[in-house]
Amino acid sequence: MTKRDMTDQDLDQLFETARRSVPEPDPGFLAALGDTAVAALDPLAAPTPRPEGVWTQIGTWLGGWGGVGGLIAATAAGVWIGVSPPAVLPDAAAFFSTTASEVSGFGVWVDVDRTDLLAQDES
Repeated sequence: MTKRDMTDQDLDQLFETARRSVPEPDPGFLAALGDTAVAALDPLAAPTPRPEGVWTQIGTWLGGWGGVGGLIAATAAGVWIGVSPPAVLPDAAAFFSTTASEVSGFGVWVDVDRTDLLAQDES
């Protein structure tokens, strides 16, 4: 039979014959395949737990990504306000000067001389 001699009915008969005669796999092959599969799955069956890193533990203690994100935002706002304070806030450097100065903070006038305060503490 050549390619030209085959009709659709011939093909249908060949496919029907192939459907009826399904070969059974060799039991030895199936056993070897099962053993190989079990051997391949043993390392995956019980993975060793990976120790948590320090940063992972700290992030967990701080409440996860939400807590860490809030702390980062608050830190950034504090640095921004510290570097470029609004006009309403008093100058922080005036609080730490050693000479008398008038510090205006929210309408309160204070005359502070730190050297006098230190002298009072020593006596």
